[in-house]
Amino acid sequence: WGVPSEKIVLIPNSVDLDVFFHKPYIDREFDVITVSRLIGIKQIDGLIRTCSDLKLRLLIVGDGPMRPQLELINSELGGYAHFFGAARQEELVDLYNKAKVFVLNSSFEAGTPYALLEARACGLPSIANEGTGCEDVIGHLQDGYICRKREKHSLETGLHYCLDKLKKNEFKVAELVESTRTTYSTSHVYPKILKVLRV
Repeated sequence: WGVPSEKIVLIPNSVDLDVFFHKPYIDREFDVITVSRLIGIKQIDGLIRTCSDLKLRLLIVGDGPMRPQLELINSELGGYAHFFGAARQEELVDLYNKAKVFVLNSSFEAGTPYALLEARACGLPSIANEGTGCEDVIGHLQDGYICRKREKHSLETGLHYCLDKLKKNEFKVAELVESTRTTYSTSHVYPKILKVLRV
């Protein structure tokens, strides 16, 4: 567009680490959590089916027009998913810390999803799809998993990978939280915004 590169500043979304933080893994009630509006592009139906196939306990946080349809699918598949509904901001940290892995199964995201940053701040390995911007945040096979259709990196494979690494205590949760702190914390991002506004 003819804008000089030195005039462009990339400022990511951010998360308040005084609000979202990791709690010790004791006995997590759910294997998987997703926090999302219940609409088609979020592909919650596919997540329900995959968790059902793997017999994984899924916590769905959020509401939307597809909820009745998704609840019917869940019931027909054995009821492995629990629908929490819409959550207040102050409830989310406890909800994230009830699960082992965060999944965002969207086919499209308009920007870096806040739910992904919140989950990482709570120490959750995360799984998302290629082409959604999430690959800029998740380190594939490091602190999470990026699903790539052309390489047959599926949601099912990603869940197996993340849960197996957690079982073996091979995820470095402290490093995951620290990488979120140094790049996506409000204390890191807000000064960048102020600097741009003062120019």
